[in-house]
Amino acid sequence: MAIFEAELYQRHRPLYPIETFLKLRAFLEKRFTSPFDVADIAAGTGNASLSLLRSGISVRIHAVEPSAEMLEYARASETLQNAGALFSQGSGEATGLPPQSFNAVMVASAFHWMDRAKAKEEFLRILRTGGILQIFEYQFPKCTTRPEVNEYIKAGFNQRWKAPGQVPRGNFRELTQDLREDSRLHELSFEQVPMSLELSLQELTGLLLSQSRVLHFERTLSAVAQLEFREGLSENLGKLLAAGAEARTRFDFKLTVVIFEKTSGRALNGEELK
Repeated sequence: MAIFEAELYQRHRPLYPIETFLKLRAFLEKRFTSPFDVADIAAGTGNASLSLLRSGISVRIHAVEPSAEMLEYARASETLQNAGALFSQGSGEATGLPPQSFNAVMVASAFHWMDRAKAKEEFLRILRTGGILQIFEYQFPKCTTRPEVNEYIKAGFNQRWKAPGQVPRGNFRELTQDLREDSRLHELSFEQVPMSLELSLQELTGLLLSQSRVLHFERTLSAVAQLEFREGLSENLGKLLAAGAEARTRFDFKLTVVIFEKTSGRALNGEELK
C-alpha cells in the first residue's frame, strides 16, 4: 500500500520536462481539434498537469486522485485554477469519469501502484477511439559524479526502506507489457526523455523523504527516532556529496515515456493492426 505525505510530495517532487509531451502533442494534433480533453490519473499534487500546461499544449484537464489530501494541494494551484482544471477523487481502476470523453489519458509515476488489468479497462472506457494513453515515470535519480551517493541510497532502498509486502516491479517495459499485448491498444512510441536536474542537499534529502517506502519505514519509528533518522540521512548524504549545503549536484532521472493509441482495429495509416 502506498503512503504519501502531500506536503513533502508537493514541495520536493520535480516537474517533468517539456520534452515529455512533444510526441503526445503531435499525436493529438493528428487526430483531434484542440483544446484536447486530458485526464490526469493519479494526479497527486498536480505535477504532471502543471508540466503539461507548461509544455504549451491547449488542453482541458481533469485531475483524478485517490488521496483527498493530495487533491487539495492540486486544487490550490493557481495555475491549474486559471487553466480551468477540474478535480475529482477516484483511482486508476475507478476514475468516476464519463465513458469515451477524453482525447488523452496520462499517468505519471503511478501506474506501478495500480491493478494494471483493471486500470487498463478503465482507461479504455474513458478514452475516445483514436485517443492517446501516455504513461511515464522516472527512476530515483542517480548522481552523475559521485557513485557512492547512489550506493548509499540503493542500500537503503533494498535493505531498510521497504514497504510491507513490497516486491520488485520490473523494468518499465515489463510494467507496461499487458497494454502492449492488448489488441485494443497500439503502441506508438517508447522512449527515454532526457531529465536531469541539479539538486541541493536539502532537495535530495526531501526527495528521498517523499518516497513511499521511506515513509513506510518512518512509521515504524518513534517521533524521536524519526527526527534522528532524518537528521542522520541529511548528514550522511552531505558527507557523501562532499559539498556545502547550498552546493548543487547533477542527478539523472532516466525518464521513460510510452504512448498508446486506443484503436478500433486499424492503425493511423489504415493498415490492419496485428
